[in-house]
Amino acid sequence: MTESNTNIFFSLIKNQVVRLSIFSFINGINIAKSGYSLSFKNLKIDWICQSGNLQLLTDKFKYDSNSYLSPASLCSFSQKNKDLERFKLFAYKLAVDEFKAPFNVIHLLDYCCLGSSVEIVSYLIESEEVKNWFGKNYEVTDISILNAKTSNNNQLLQYLQTKRGIIRQ
Repeated sequence: MTESNTNIFFSLIKNQVVRLSIFSFINGINIAKSGYSLSFKNLKIDWICQSGNLQLLTDKFKYDSNSYLSPASLCSFSQKNKDLERFKLFAYKLAVDEFKAPFNVIHLLDYCCLGSSVEIVSYLIESEEVKNWFGKNYEVTDISILNAKTSNNNQLLQYLQTKRGIIRQ
């Protein structure tokens, strides 16, 4: 986009009357096509996780303080997410909101092994941040190893077996 196009775009978006007209029109199209229209506020966390739209999930958590991950949505998120920084945002949110969904914290490492990110799994096992948030680091379990095997990531499987003491370094 050229600079003049950028200026025109932002002047239109900043104009509240024009912005409301545009989004009302789009909303009307959505209702005509599907019979309903969803707003950002009405999107369910489980649906966002299953769809794999992780940026939308990140935005939902930033702007909706009542959001939390159910066990099913945490499992979906952990399988699809490969970004450590995004994971840290959710791990911190889980630590703060543990009282809303305590089950999530117990199985976090097991879920992350399904996602096959060595970086995220090693973060859970070795990070001082995790220890401060949850009171301890995660230990490798049989389920973690089974999930790593299911994810077909040999590097992750070898890392977990080394941490468990099955394979010597």
